[in-house]
Amino acid sequence: MSRYFRPVRWAWALAWTAMAAVHAAPATLAGSQAGMPHYASAFERYRAFADQPVRPWAQVNEEVHRIGGWRAYAREANDALEPVGPAAVDAADERSDRGHHRH
Repeated sequence: MSRYFRPVRWAWALAWTAMAAVHAAPATLAGSQAGMPHYASAFERYRAFADQPVRPWAQVNEEVHRIGGWRAYAREANDALEPVGPAAVDAADERSDRGHHRH
């Protein structure tokens, strides 16, 4: 046979294999739910908007200065997202290795 027919054979073999896999997959997955991924909605931790009372800007600025400025708010937001327990320690160790020293 000529060289032209060899790639065609591979294409047909690949097509038949793909067709067999597609037709076999629903039969094998229909009976078990063990392989199903866990669904977690992005809106589970959603907090609805709550209108805050208006206060004088000088009073608000003084309060922000007293608690530590914008870093206090950043720390508060970060603490709310961080898990607590042994997994948190492992995650913190993993984050510390994210520097540019591993090119």
